[in-house]
Amino acid sequence: MEFILETTKTGLDIIDSDFNICFVDAAWKKVYGTAQEKMLSYFMGRDKPCDVCGVQKAMETKSKVITEEVLAKEDNRVVQVTTIPFQTHSENGFVLKSMLILPKGSAKKTNCSRK
Repeated sequence: MEFILETTKTGLDIIDSDFNICFVDAAWKKVYGTAQEKMLSYFMGRDKPCDVCGVQKAMETKSKVITEEVLAKEDNRVVQVTTIPFQTHSENGFVLKSMLILPKGSAKKTNCSRK
C-alpha cells in the first residue's frame, strides 16, 4: 500500500474534529516529519482554518469535499485534496484526506495556501 501511495504521489491522513492528526502515511512523514501537532500547522503553517477549509466543510456537511491547495514543502505544487468524513462508535467525527500532487500547469484555482 505504501509503495502505491508513494508511486502515485498520493498522501493519506486522518484528522479528528479538533484538527488533530490521528494518522499520517509514511510518505508524508518523510517530507513533514512525525505528526505531533494540529493538521493546520503541520501541512499549512497556519493556526486556524482558511476560509475554504475542506476539513471543516466536510465535518459540517458530512459530505465529501474536493479542493485544490498549495503545500510549500511540496515545492509549491498544487495538490488535489479529497476529504471524506466518517465517524467511529464514539461521538467524535473524523475525516480521511487524500492528497494527490497534480502535474505542473494542470491546476485550476488554488483555494488555500500557506500563510
